Amino acid sequence: MKDVRKSSSRNLFTVVSTFCGGGGSSTGYKLAGGNVLLAVDSDRSAIETYRHNYPDTPTVLDDIRNISRLGSDKKILSFFNKFGIEQGELDILDGSPPCTAFSIASRNKDRDKDRTLNNPHSDKKNTSNLMGDFINLVSCLRPKVFVMENVVPSKNSTIFKVSMDKIRNEGYLINWETVISSDCGVAQSRKRLIVIGIRYDVAVNSSLTTDEDILDLYPVPCDQQLTVRDVISDLVTDPEEEDILLDTCRLSTNYELLKLIPKSPIKPSKIYHIHPEWERRFNSDFTLIRSSWDHPCPTITCRGQQLGISGIHHPEHDRKFTISELKRLTSLPDDFHITGTFNDKVERIGNMVPPFMIRSIGNEIHKRIFY
Repeated sequence: MKDVRKSSSRNLFTVVSTFCGGGGSSTGYKLAGGNVLLAVDSDRSAIETYRHNYPDTPTVLDDIRNISRLGSDKKILSFFNKFGIEQGELDILDGSPPCTAFSIASRNKDRDKDRTLNNPHSDKKNTSNLMGDFINLVSCLRPKVFVMENVVPSKNSTIFKVSMDKIRNEGYLINWETVISSDCGVAQSRKRLIVIGIRYDVAVNSSLTTDEDILDLYPVPCDQQLTVRDVISDLVTDPEEEDILLDTCRLSTNYELLKLIPKSPIKPSKIYHIHPEWERRFNSDFTLIRSSWDHPCPTITCRGQQLGISGIHHPEHDRKFTISELKRLTSLPDDFHITGTFNDKVERIGNMVPPFMIRSIGNEIHKRIFY
């Protein structure tokens, strides 16, 4: 964390993080030299984690819809003005609207067609339009750059297409790309859709004139990916936590299946990779996986690594990863503090954008736009 704070003190560019979670994206921006002016999230546990690690960064515990739907641009800007953020002056507006709705949205596109970006009366329990709320903030704040992260299938949803058309028509060059965290120095093969938008006047000053030019800002894949062995083999883990994970695994109905998967497999393996006859009983979504020492870890999810649920298991031990191991596999600092129970901590980590992924993007944006 000392390295994160030192890098951020360079103050190379400013950031506002919406849907900030426990601070994964913010950690990435700080590592790239960014100064986070404000972080917003509606999850109290996430904000507690964020405040513990970054007590000097202003945070707001609130639903982003309570800000984006204040009723007028003047009222929205008044909220941000309290934190010294002026229209048109912010360097990067960042947001990761929760992804749970987009699997529904991509299957039920017709339902999305009835939703508008500016409907203040829509059901607050329905999160499928949060992308629209983020775009409303872009429209109002007019940041020089915005970065939006989500699951890859979200690009097929109607709300995505409507949102991109809306902000493109308001003077932004936009493009998107699937970024794999293992191509950004993370020992995990997590795939995320990263949208980058640049205000047209800023883009022109940086010799970017078309949406196609935005693709030059995406990180170049690593020549050699980090593996599970690279990041956790030297780690001393908490023996008490290990015992809890081992006991929980032994009590699970999946324990007998896990034992059938050889330890230290050549590549991440599911039961039917070893015993094909099991494919008739478990489809490709079956999530019990033994990771490999010599490959990046498969995608870590907020639920998959919780106690008692199938998920990614250690290459050599019949257990899931400890919190300290998960931090390494997500590129979080070893001394990054996460509040709550084991399952709370796993949820925080699983919901985070890997910091090194955002560091790579932040570095490229700074080099091309703000240098």
